[in-house]
Amino acid sequence: MIGPNRFRQILSLVIIILINLIFALKYFSRGVGHPLSLSIFYVVVLIIMFILLKKINMPWLNSNWLYYLVIVGYCIGHIILFRFIKVENLNVDRWSVISSFWDQIFNHQYPYYAKSHMGNPPGPLPVYFLLTLPFSIIHEIGLLSLLGVGVFMWHLRKQKTANDSNIALLLIVLSVAVFWEISVRSTILVNGIIFYFCLFWLLNMELKNAHQRWISAVACGLVLSTRSYLYFR
Repeated sequence: MIGPNRFRQILSLVIIILINLIFALKYFSRGVGHPLSLSIFYVVVLIIMFILLKKINMPWLNSNWLYYLVIVGYCIGHIILFRFIKVENLNVDRWSVISSFWDQIFNHQYPYYAKSHMGNPPGPLPVYFLLTLPFSIIHEIGLLSLLGVGVFMWHLRKQKTANDSNIALLLIVLSVAVFWEISVRSTILVNGIIFYFCLFWLLNMELKNAHQRWISAVACGLVLSTRSYLYFR
């Protein structure tokens, strides 16, 4: 009989595999021949790598230097790709929603009247836009996602065993979904990471500590902050 922890691990892996399979099928079909066969091959390789990393016990695989070296290499690889992937030509406008928002502010205009290059208005989350400001100034929103992934993987290394964090790193580095999110400068992934840290703090805070309760209230309010706005023609 499968125990609760084992069941959660299997369920999590199945969800991750399905998400990556969907992404692979969708985006391989845009420019690669035999997308179904390639997607199935990709998933099989992902599962084999997962099983091997789960079973193989080699001390050097669990070393911190290798773990962080992979993260640094992954980030550098994406930074290089940013120079070649013309995000303006992709059917995604998350980056444009952010840049148009700040363009409105810098031009002394109401930011919620902004429109992306695809005609979409910004979402009503002002703190989110504040977080993106440094990356908008340097004209590379993708660095925000890379920073989020790096911090998340550092956190997992501190919270989980070396083998478990290695497996998580493998699934992220080989994930088509994560690769797509970062490459198109989407911020959905980093938004999820921010909410994860908020929940992690709430689950580990001391409820009897008034100071921590106030910090939690402010932090969660900032993360969840939204505002209503009306668009008048």
